[in-house]
Formats: sequence, C-alpha cells, structure tokens
Amino acid sequence: MQREFDHTKITVEFDEAANRQQISSGDSLKTLFSKIRKWLSDLRPVAFSGSYEDLEDKPIFIGTKEKYDSDNASGKIKEGTVVIITDD
Repeated sequence: MQREFDHTKITVEFDEAANRQQISSGDSLKTLFSKIRKWLSDLRPVAFSGSYEDLEDKPIFIGTKEKYDSDNASGKIKEGTVVIITDD
C-alpha cells in the first residue's frame, strides 16, 4: 500500500534494540529504526573512517614480499606474526 506524504514531517521515536536482528517486511517504522540503530552502534569506528589507525588488533607486519623475505631471513619477524603482503 503506497502512501503520499506531501511535505509532512514524520517523527519516529524509538529506542535501540537490545540485540541485532534482521529487519522484516511488515515491521513498524519504530521497530525498523530500532533494529538499524543497533546494527550501526555495534560497528567500530573503522567502519566509517576507513582509517588504519582506527583498527583494533592491527597486523604486526605489513609490507612487500621482498621486504618480508629480507626481514624474515634476518630474523626480524617472529614466528606467529601476522603478515600481510602487498603488491607494492
């Protein structure tokens, strides 16, 4: 059912849902916003900034394969280190 709201201001008051739930067809506006708010509030800052500085549990080593091979050969990289190899 389609409704038209010519320049009508609609205010929806809602509280954040207690846990994440999928939105469902037939949910009221109040319920929809409540569920969406929970999903957004659970996101970490990096989801919005895209900044490496906002990451938690950052990888210890990021570099090229050439740098990894030289650092690994010299013993600079410890066993168990998370390694991300880039194409640069």
